[in-house]
Amino acid sequence: MICGTDTYISGINNAQLIINDESASDLIRGIAEILQGTMFADMALLYGDVPFSEAVRPNDFSEPAYDAQAAVVSGGISLIESGITKVGAATIAAGYGGARLSGGTWAEAAHTLAARYALAAGNNALAISHANQGISSRAGDLVTQHGTAQYNRNLMYQFVIDQRQDYLVATDSHLANLLDGTTARALATPGNSLVYASYFLADGTVGSPSYRTLLNTDDGGRYSQTSSMPIATYYENELILAEAKLGSDDAGARGHLNNVRTALAAEYSSDATQFPASSSTGAVLKKEVLEEKYITLIGELVVYHDLRRTGNFIGVPNKLTGSISATGYPQRFLYPQNEVDTNSNVPSPVPTFFETTSLF
Repeated sequence: MICGTDTYISGINNAQLIINDESASDLIRGIAEILQGTMFADMALLYGDVPFSEAVRPNDFSEPAYDAQAAVVSGGISLIESGITKVGAATIAAGYGGARLSGGTWAEAAHTLAARYALAAGNNALAISHANQGISSRAGDLVTQHGTAQYNRNLMYQFVIDQRQDYLVATDSHLANLLDGTTARALATPGNSLVYASYFLADGTVGSPSYRTLLNTDDGGRYSQTSSMPIATYYENELILAEAKLGSDDAGARGHLNNVRTALAAEYSSDATQFPASSSTGAVLKKEVLEEKYITLIGELVVYHDLRRTGNFIGVPNKLTGSISATGYPQRFLYPQNEVDTNSNVPSPVPTFFETTSLF
């Protein structure tokens, strides 16, 4: 038994079966390596130290060792890079089937994923190298496909409508406040109202005690039944390049941020003035880049990674319950108790919710 049962057993293990299958094509094995590397890297970023070198080998290691977080992230990147050498110019549809995933090519998507983890590991040069070969337009975004059938709907729709109705709302959230003008953005954006309308729905009368801000699960909303969920996107790729170049090449960083602003204007409005370009430098530019990433990639794990690895540079306020504000932010996922009970290699003492990981 190892941490993250669904990821390790249903994901990483199944990928390993494909990688070990000599009858499988290079394309399929390459995709399996890309997906396995992604899962390993995310497990490490979420938990800290996790099994890697001895993972999913129960006949050899009934209690797999825990490898250092940085080593697992590096290993995940290496798996992605190995996969890239095998997939060639194959499209997402050719390699997996259009009913599940869509996008451009596996190689471009994989380069963006590798850039993500290189940035998280603090290797800006490697992040830039991969992102330069990553997703180069919104048409190349790697996204999931969903429909109206039960269990095939958008995952957020399933959570907030099918499974936990009224559990998750965004009333007075930092994101909603940034988009409705309650909190000023680092880069003034008239088009905030357009993004807000895509993300959120009003429930009740603004200002009344019963008013709530709901996620927009209506048709056409960001979280509708059939809305795609992003896995790796042009927006992320450009913002990785923007952040990785900060300090050493502010003009280049600003150019990548402004590429995102131009694409947002095309997505939400034909009026470019709704998402004006940045002319900033230094710390102001850094906040603009990270805040744009927070808003544009909200709901993706990378936003949680960013908050921790940057020391909450953009100042997301802590949760307030009544008059009591939380102190500190959750820094990691907790090792499940069944793993603690069955694997003597679990880090000891078991890290707490608010203990930082070695990378962050």
